[in-house]
Amino acid sequence: ELKIIIKDKIKFSRDLSKFFLIGVSGPSASGKTKLCQDLIKAFKREKIDVGHITTDGWIFLNRKERFERRLSGYNPDVYKISELKKTIISIKKGNTASIPLYDHKKGLPYSSSVSYEPKQINLLEGDVALTDEILDYVDFRIFIDSSEDTQKYLRIKRDIEERGYEKDEAIQNFELHLEDYKNILKEDRSRADLILRMNRGYLITMSK
Repeated sequence: ELKIIIKDKIKFSRDLSKFFLIGVSGPSASGKTKLCQDLIKAFKREKIDVGHITTDGWIFLNRKERFERRLSGYNPDVYKISELKKTIISIKKGNTASIPLYDHKKGLPYSSSVSYEPKQINLLEGDVALTDEILDYVDFRIFIDSSEDTQKYLRIKRDIEERGYEKDEAIQNFELHLEDYKNILKEDRSRADLILRMNRGYLITMSK
């Protein structure tokens, strides 16, 4: 079972520190959240304390501003990266952290946040989870990849059905993200300890 393989790789490839950080990155709609949910269940079955954080809350440009500036969610420039880095460092030290929230329906950052208590294993999920500025603090790095056709199908479907995009807007958004996937996100892929593949049916497998 894939999540057991991942869990074992994390256990035996590195010494577990008290506040171990796993970064999960990859194209949008690639199954990052599903993988994190599966890992949480697998770790909890073994009585391992685990938590989940997404990087989306550190986005400071709203959807309209990103379109106007031709910046995708893969671009670190749309995030408060220095604040994200400070939060990650604080969590690694065992300090309670304030995690900002993002409203994907409206394409706006929330004004509120949630409190997060560091766990033995902390999952950091998001498009910038393996970006340069925080990479040194990530103990184990996972990248979920998919073909361009799969990215297009799942991204457009997700944006229309779940995030309120019009079809033309969703297509334009995908094209912007595809450009940055090639220029930015593929570099994160090269830094991963484990690369997975995801198909249209959200089946995640080991990359060959």
